[in-house]
Amino acid sequence: MSTGKGSENPVASAPTAAPIPRAVATDQGPVVQSALLRGELVRLRKESGLTQEQVAADLEWSPSKLIRVEGGRSSITKVDLDALLTKYGVTSESTRERLQALNKGARERAW
Repeated sequence: MSTGKGSENPVASAPTAAPIPRAVATDQGPVVQSALLRGELVRLRKESGLTQEQVAADLEWSPSKLIRVEGGRSSITKVDLDALLTKYGVTSESTRERLQALNKGARERAW
């Protein structure tokens, strides 16, 4: 029996969870994949120092289209996603493929 003195807290000594890899987890449903994609798109736009209005104007979209895409109320086509990634300066092929995979997963039917 422990006296409490020098005993270890079982919660504190439990191993910590590994960080979530940036790769696409295929077991995530479309809602989660959509949320991940939207979060990445908003992050990329903000890191580029662009407003929704600037991006929409540069791509000849209505501002409401980008607002709907970022807000999850509208899906995005592969061509439109490529245009956004180019606008945001994403040149890494692995990043582009990962985001395209998220987009594809986001459009699949939920169970």
